[in-house]
Amino acid sequence: MKRQQSKVEPTIDKPRRWKLPSPLELATLAGILRRGEEPASITEALQLWREGCQQWEFEVEVQDARDTAARTYEDIPRPKEFPAKLNDFLGLIVHAAKTPADANKRFRDFLRYRIDRSYAGPSLESAIKEIGRAEVERLKEAEVDARMKKYSDDGLRYEASWLELAQDYDGWWENQRSAKSTASAKKRKKRTKAA
Repeated sequence: MKRQQSKVEPTIDKPRRWKLPSPLELATLAGILRRGEEPASITEALQLWREGCQQWEFEVEVQDARDTAARTYEDIPRPKEFPAKLNDFLGLIVHAAKTPADANKRFRDFLRYRIDRSYAGPSLESAIKEIGRAEVERLKEAEVDARMKKYSDDGLRYEASWLELAQDYDGWWENQRSAKSTASAKKRKKRTKAA
């Protein structure tokens, strides 16, 4: 009867503290480092050992960052292939919409939010003073139209851009749902007090 082998992925254990090598280990390393006839010094061997420890710690940090990124994005649905079409994004990420028109409206609202976020700050205030609020809003709508056209024509070319946009959309949608439920609760509270 064959035993099933479990698939174990290798991991890098992060050392808490490096233990200094023994004099014999340093002497062996110095001997390995020998160039031509002159042997390397123990100081050179110790320096090499320290550099190795730093490189190991760097690799551990890189692996930790990759693992964190993988966990961050593991629940985000992905299309079968890239580049992905806008309709793929609307179907997989903006999936709670009742109709395609509703999904399009939500995505436009999301793009407007991203544009508002990028315009926020002193530059927005100075633009409003200079050209007026109505003109600023018109320019923002033109930017939303341009981005919608770009996503419709080009789609999302890379998985990284898909994941970043999806994560941003999910955060925005959670805030929208939270704001809607808060407003609904306030309305119910007013009706209850009035009754």
